[in-house]
Amino acid sequence: MEQRKVIIFAALISIGFFGFVWARNDLILGNVHPNAVLLYQNVFNISGIPGQIISNNYGFSNQFRNITLFRALDLNTNNTGGYAYIVAGGIGHRNVTFNLRSSAVGRGYTFNVDIYGV
Repeated sequence: MEQRKVIIFAALISIGFFGFVWARNDLILGNVHPNAVLLYQNVFNISGIPGQIISNNYGFSNQFRNITLFRALDLNTNNTGGYAYIVAGGIGHRNVTFNLRSSAVGRGYTFNVDIYGV
């Protein structure tokens, strides 16, 4: 009986932990190829404005390398961060325009954006 309680407790802790991790709104497209290099990295930390949803477009372009990986990691947890979208370009292109948007009215977002290419 005691062992059963321990197993149930461990299962509940695991569900809680993984639920916490899965609540992030990351956008990961493509792969890091063996010859890929980091083309761009930035942290976007935008504060919320009362009564507004924050939505901004950002762009990246280069002349020589095709994008192989676009990664926008939501650094906020529990669905309080935001959403990332590709608006134009992206994987296989030399440019990308992406949109970062807060998850709710009055909230901001914090994303770490990495772009790799070959």
